[in-house]
Amino acid sequence: LLLVNFMSMYFVVSRLFTKSVALKTAFLLLLFPFSIFFRSYFSEGLFLFILIWFTYFLIKRNWTLSAFCLSLLTITKGNGWLLNVFFLYLLLKEVKNGGIRGNKAFIATCITFLPLLLWVVYNFFQTGNPFYFYTARTAWIFSIPFYSLFHNVTNILSFPTIPIHSFHASQIDVIVMLLGLILIVKSKKSLPFELWVTSIILLVTPLAIQYTMGFSRSQIISFPLFIYFATLVPKRVFFVLLFLFTVGLFVTSLFFVNWYWIG
Repeated sequence: LLLVNFMSMYFVVSRLFTKSVALKTAFLLLLFPFSIFFRSYFSEGLFLFILIWFTYFLIKRNWTLSAFCLSLLTITKGNGWLLNVFFLYLLLKEVKNGGIRGNKAFIATCITFLPLLLWVVYNFFQTGNPFYFYTARTAWIFSIPFYSLFHNVTNILSFPTIPIHSFHASQIDVIVMLLGLILIVKSKKSLPFELWVTSIILLVTPLAIQYTMGFSRSQIISFPLFIYFATLVPKRVFFVLLFLFTVGLFVTSLFFVNWYWIG
């Protein structure tokens, strides 16, 4: 998946920007210290691969392939569920403008939700509970509406008093959150609309449904932010960052393989 993600990133970004930006983006993202999760059994590697191609097909207005990719994103990781709303908004807008017929839009919508429906049916026959996957998740995160968002806002406001790095509250996660927000605001005019909204969804969703715990990990799949960052970095600075990222990745790897929580 590392190799496939690198090639996919280079292919897609080079067609939307330049080959230089594509190469910088691929290296910066896959050597980012928290990208250690791309090197293990976590779902981030698979999610990133599908997300890259979903956004590419969406920009190219290939509704069938983008719907297929979105359907797989939905059952891979919960961070992308709001992408369904964004996809349907663009799809309805395209129908209204006459860019796609209503029957084809309906088929694309069905494709989007079919894997989730099959997953729900599978859960039901295996456990008697069609939403067993959500029930299992509540064992880790409280499911009270808006509780996670309230908890995260409290963490942000309590930044000076929370530990630098911890399980449920971490200054590192808050810093990553604020940096991501700054990059999103500044990248509005530089990124294609589809990529820009995707980066917003990938930042907002984790804050709404879970603690800041693991927020740094959740942002490694937000490749549009790395694209924008790559457009800003001069060649000399890029190599310095590449060195620092590699050292940081080595350090996080030591913690990771020794079962220490790193984000």
